Amino acid sequence: MKSSSRAVGVVGELVTNAVRHGRPATRPRVQISCDRVRKELTLLVENTIEPSPDPAGPGDAYGGLQIIRAMARLFEWAEIACGPAGERFVARWSMPASERGGRDDAD
Repeated sequence: MKSSSRAVGVVGELVTNAVRHGRPATRPRVQISCDRVRKELTLLVENTIEPSPDPAGPGDAYGGLQIIRAMARLFEWAEIACGPAGERFVARWSMPASERGGRDDAD
């Protein structure tokens, strides 16, 4: 499986979680950036959340965040940092960027 296909799976899961668990009638913010010096691609997904009466913040009842973290570890990418930040839930994830202009070798 190509790295780009793996990344699409992680991005899809992060955006699905943002839409499913975000505040109704709001849209998630998705930002993708590439650091050519560090050869790193960074994905940021944010969504507005309802204030949680639980000080630990919103839960992950369906295991989506655990799935994403497991995928990142399986593919030997950096850990995904995520959690509530005020009235937003933020997920930030970085992965190695291809040195060949986006072309990947088949695994």
